[in-house]
Amino acid sequence: IYPNELEQQPEFGGFHEWLQTWAIYRGKQSAAASSDRGRLVGKFKGNIQVRRSRGIDTGPGEDWRRFPSNDPIPVLIRVYVVRATDLHPMDPNGKADPYILLHFGSRKISDKENYISRQLNPVFGKCFEVSGTFPQDSLLKIQVLDWDLLGSDDLIGETLIDLENRFYSKHRATCGLPRRYETSGNGPNKWRDALRPTQILAQMCRENKLESPIYMPGRVRIGEWVFAVRPDNNTIPLSRQGYEEHLALSVLQNWQKVPNVGCHLVPEHVETRSLYNPDKPGIEQGKLEMWVELYPMDTPLPGPSLDISARKPVGFELRVIIWNTEDVVLEDDSFFTGEKMSDI
Repeated sequence: IYPNELEQQPEFGGFHEWLQTWAIYRGKQSAAASSDRGRLVGKFKGNIQVRRSRGIDTGPGEDWRRFPSNDPIPVLIRVYVVRATDLHPMDPNGKADPYILLHFGSRKISDKENYISRQLNPVFGKCFEVSGTFPQDSLLKIQVLDWDLLGSDDLIGETLIDLENRFYSKHRATCGLPRRYETSGNGPNKWRDALRPTQILAQMCRENKLESPIYMPGRVRIGEWVFAVRPDNNTIPLSRQGYEEHLALSVLQNWQKVPNVGCHLVPEHVETRSLYNPDKPGIEQGKLEMWVELYPMDTPLPGPSLDISARKPVGFELRVIIWNTEDVVLEDDSFFTGEKMSDI
C-alpha cells in the first residue's frame, strides 16, 4: 500500500520517460496578473530531446527511435476503489453521504444509487469498467460527491490520473506484478494479468532488443546475463508445474538488475491519492485508496474482475465454558474454622 500517488514514487519517475505535458497559454502575462489560469487554452503532450545525429553510440537503452507507436489502441480500464478516508464534512451533522463518479473521455460512470450515508471514511469496495482509446483519451477523473436529497450534489474532492503516461511507461504500469503466480481458485491472489509471466518477460526482452530468455533449473539466461533464483525464494513452488512461470516472475520482480535497460516494474499495489476541490485550491479534502488496471483489446482479455466489496456482518453466538480454576488467591478467612477461602 503506497501512502501517496504512484507518480510520486521515486522509482517510477512520474511515468514521464516517454511523454511530458506542457501548458499552452494565450498572449503574454501582464504584470498585474497574479496567475496564468485565465490564459490557459490547452496542453501539449510530447517529448523534446536533443541528441547528436552521428558519431556516438547511444546503446540499447537510449535509442531515440524506440518511442512507442501512436496508432490508436483500444483499451479496457478497470478502476478499483477500495475506500476513502478523512473526507471533508459536507452536511450540518458533520458528516457526508459520499459516492463515486468517474469521467474518462466522453464516458461517465456514476454510482450515485449506492451512496454511503453519514460517513467520512466510507468503504466503497467497487470495481468500475470503462473502455477508451490511446492516445486519443488520456485523463481519468475520479470524483467523490456528497449526495443531497434536495438540490444538486456537492463535490467533495477529485483526483486526476494520466492513464496514457502509465500505459506507455517502461515501468509497466498496466497491471501490477503479484508476488506469486497463482492460477487456482477465484480468490484475491489469482493471477489477473492477461499475459503469463513468461509472455511478459518475452515481450520485455523484445521491446529492449534483448535475446529471448532461456530457462534452466534455478536460473534464467538472457543473452550474457544470468539471473539465479535462490532455493529459498518464496516464488518457487514445490511442484514442477508452472516452474518456468515462477522463474519468469522472479526475473520481472528484479528487472531493475538487468544491465543497461533495467528498471523497477510496478508491483501489485494500492495507491493512496489526495482529493482536491477546484474551488479550494491547495487544501486536501481527503484521500482515496485505489488502483487501476489497463488491458489492450488486441491481446487476450483478462478474466472477471476481482470482487473487493466489503465483507457483510455475519451474526453468531459466542459460548464461553468455565471448566475449572487453579491457584486462585484466597483472600478471605472462614468465620467458623479460620480456613482460607474466597468467594470467586
